[in-house]
Amino acid sequence: MATNDGPPLDLGRLIGALDRHGVRYLLCGGAAATAYGAARPTEDADCVVSRERANLVRLAEA
Repeated sequence: MATNDGPPLDLGRLIGALDRHGVRYLLCGGAAATAYGAARPTEDADCVVSRERANLVRLAEA
């Protein structure tokens, strides 16, 4: 079983930063399922971003 030695996930902070910078992204996986009301505990977030150059610049700024 893998352990996570990093800081705890702050999904609200992550989404806030992406939104403030206008990043085009899709939240998927366990975090998205939880957001839609699934009773599935998760401690990860899968995020897919548009690979257009301008969007990648915004992602780097975020």
